[in-house]
Order: sequence, then structure tokens, then C-alpha cells
Amino acid sequence: MSDSGPGIIPAVGGLMHHVTDLEIEKQLLPLLDFTGNPYALQQLKDLLLHLPGSSAAVYERQAIIKALINNGYVLTGPNYSRQDFEEVYAFFGRLNSQTIYYDSNPAIAAFQLAWRRRYRYEVKGKLIQLVLMMERLHQYFDGVEATVFPDVLAKRITAMKVFLQQFRAAEMADHIRNDAFGLRDQVFLLDLLNRQLEEEEVKIQWETFFLYEAWLSLAKAMVKHNFSFPEFQEGGLTMKAFYHPLLKQPVKNDLTATGNVMLLTGPNMSGKSTLLKAIGLCVYLAHAGMGVPAAYCRLPFFGSITISINLSDDLKNGYSHFMMEVQQLKQVLLQASAGKKCFAIFDELFRGTNVDDALDISRQTISGLAAFNNSFFVISTHLYQLKPFVTSASAYYIDCVLHENMPRFLYTLKPGWSDLKIGWIIFEQEGLPALLGI
Repeated sequence: MSDSGPGIIPAVGGLMHHVTDLEIEKQLLPLLDFTGNPYALQQLKDLLLHLPGSSAAVYERQAIIKALINNGYVLTGPNYSRQDFEEVYAFFGRLNSQTIYYDSNPAIAAFQLAWRRRYRYEVKGKLIQLVLMMERLHQYFDGVEATVFPDVLAKRITAMKVFLQQFRAAEMADHIRNDAFGLRDQVFLLDLLNRQLEEEEVKIQWETFFLYEAWLSLAKAMVKHNFSFPEFQEGGLTMKAFYHPLLKQPVKNDLTATGNVMLLTGPNMSGKSTLLKAIGLCVYLAHAGMGVPAAYCRLPFFGSITISINLSDDLKNGYSHFMMEVQQLKQVLLQASAGKKCFAIFDELFRGTNVDDALDISRQTISGLAAFNNSFFVISTHLYQLKPFVTSASAYYIDCVLHENMPRFLYTLKPGWSDLKIGWIIFEQEGLPALLGI
């Protein structure tokens, strides 16, 4: 993560996204991780946390994933063991740090190898590991057509192929398998690694490999989870069959919002917070250039994304829950007032104050937010008293029915308001009236 602070995700365009409550690293990253080493995983994390600054850059990311899927590369991958990778990668590091050094004269280097019995077999073993891994990588990337990718990745793949050819891995691997991997081969590789290859070039090619594997991981995740590519449009938000990807048996919902303020109601435990996170994840992943957990998704390109669901007191700065709500809303309004297209989710906005205050403030807030027609705001609320006063927002509720005085949660999103109250029912079911002597 960047130095911007916890939960604050930088975009290339310079804006900050407040998305702590989506739990991207804790929950989403493991769902998308099909990498084979920690450095590729870090690249995957960087792709998730650093959002492009324009819709064009987002579509470029989509094009990379589409190329991996459409050309069948998603069905395969570089075939190597994690242990082999770690030892080969560490061996490169030892060479760069001059922990292992041999003379530039091949004859002298051969003598050094023969004389230094302490290192001779160790170095030979590491070189064999290196050759076999380079052979696997060369075989894989030899089958990858660079021209099917956008230039930003195509050039790096082309350079990677040239880099791998220098190891003559197929020839060396054949010598190894025929027990003919002698001093001449070992001296050739040591000279290549110590003197012919620039340290910066080696670093760049490792980074290309890690980056490619991160993209491949995203493509595999998209196929495995049946995500779809979103499209950007001016105004309006449409999602079909969207869901939260961590649920094993999710209820999929549709949403078509033509206005820019959406109110969400529903009783406790009806799934409002989960649905808000599902919407937030679709919006966030769309802006990361990735597939989204929905059958169809069209939305505007937003310059700022704020997700406020699990808001709590800020003890360090002495802020109460209500003050945190106000500060979060203020930051969104400042960006919207500056002309930024903002997307924001507020769960139970103003629950940190009394009902009368919350009702008055909510009415004015919703009316004011409606004026920022380039932005989109989602607000969940228990303030059913808002219904007669709010005409500038589209209202939705999560369905719940009573069956034999027992709440049955359907988790389906419907247009309109919910006036179902189940608090007292649950209160009675848990036997609290008897415990309280009521």
C-alpha cells in the first residue's frame, strides 16, 4: 500500500480512494491470487491498489486480460516449483552481490571451478536449477505471441524472449539430461551471469515475469469466478446479476439507477451491508480494469471512490462516530464541489446522532447531493420517516417477509421502501422480555 495512509488507495490521476471497508487485501486478494511466488503476488496487489487515472487506461488493462483469455494463455502458465524459483532467484542475487565470482578468462574460470572444491558442486547444482527453470520459461514464453497484447506489455514480453534466448537453455538442458553438463557449459553461464548481463536488465526481466504472472492470475480468476467486463458510460448505473464474490450461494440482484442518489432500506440482518459491499466491489474492480462479479455492468468513470460501511470512532484524533461521518461526507463534498465525479457509499448515515437530528440532516444532505449530477451516491438508512420528504432519490429495499411471525430474509433488491420492523420480534424470540421482567 502507499504512504497515503491506511485504506487510502492512490490513483494514477492523483485522487485518493477511501475503500478500507471493501477489505481488498484481506478478502479480495486471496480470491484473485493464482500466482506462484511472492513477488508476482506483490505485483498483483499493486495492480489492485493502484487504479488507472482514465477510462482509456482501464480499457488497456482490460485488453491485457482479454488477450490472456482469448488466446488460451489462461489455460496454462509457467511450470515451475516455488522452491526452484526461490533458489534460482536467490542465486541471481548472490551473483549480483559478488558472493560468487569467477574470472572473465574462460580458462582461468574453468581452473577456479575445478580448484574450488568447496563451491564446485554447489555452483553446478545451482546452475542446473537455473538452466531447467530458464528452459521452462523459454518454452512457455516462446508460445506467447507478444503482438496480441497492448504495447505496454507487448514490448516487455518481446524483451523477455530475447533475454531468455541468451541462456541457450534447451542446449544446456540437453547436456544436463545426457550427463554432459561440463566445465565449458558452467563457465559460459557464469560469464553470462557475471559479465554479459547487466544487473538492471536482469531486474527488469524479473519484474516483467512477475507482472505477467500477476496479469495471468487476474485472467484465471476472472474465468474461474465467471466475472464480466464492465463498460463505462455517461450517467446512470446498471448492474445485472451482481453479487458479493465471497458468498458461497449468493443471491444475485439487478440494479438500474438513473438518478444520482440511491436510498436503501431494509430491516436489520436483511443483508444491506453485504449488498453495499457488492456494489462497491463492482465499482472498484471496474476502475481497476478487472472483471466484476456481475453478468453485466455499465457505469460512469469516477475520479473518486469512497466506501463508508464500518465507520467507527477515531480515538487517536478524538473524533466521535458522528464526527467521523461528517468528516467523511465533507471530503466527498469537497471533491464533488471541485468538479470531480465521485462515487460514495454511506451505510446508515448519521446514525451517530439522535433521530431528530439525523432526520433533518439527512433530508438536507440527500437534497444537496442530488445537485451533483456527475456523481453517484448510495445511502442506506433506517429513517423511514424520510419517505414523504425525499423525491430527489431513487429508493430500493432488501426484501424480507414474516412467516408465522418469523422473519424470512430473501436478500433480493426491489424498488421502493421497506416498512417492515422486526426488532421487537427478534427481541421477543431471544426471550429478553422475560429476562427483563416485562
